[in-house]
Amino acid sequence: MIKITAQVQFWNWFIRNEPELFNFDPTREVKRERLLDEVASGLQKVDPDLTFKFGPNGTPKREFVISIGGIHRTFPAVVSLAEAAPPRDRWQVIAFIELDRIRVPSGCFRVTQPAACACEASKECRRSAASHPHQRPRKLHVS
Repeated sequence: MIKITAQVQFWNWFIRNEPELFNFDPTREVKRERLLDEVASGLQKVDPDLTFKFGPNGTPKREFVISIGGIHRTFPAVVSLAEAAPPRDRWQVIAFIELDRIRVPSGCFRVTQPAACACEASKECRRSAASHPHQRPRKLHVS
């Protein structure tokens, strides 16, 4: 018997639900919670610490970003899941969230790593950045 990997299972689910995922609208609260829970549940089967984000809707090609959620040991899981993604005409799968460039005049600020999010261990923090205020690509505290 051939064992299907968690990555293949996730992408099979993704393809079956592609129309709903592509048209995902974060302003529709009822559907948003159910859909985000389903995506998070599938990703957690690959690695419990993976996070994700949908790019803006209303574009011909939509982004699906998979990231480490600030936990460095999940790098291999992000890479393997992104590499296992089947080619899709309407999707661009992106491994890792790119940080926005911060331009600060030197000597004006001290940039430090933040303390952990108070709800980091909760299910809420593992949801899409579009739905939870604490789950951002990375927080930098400027003092």
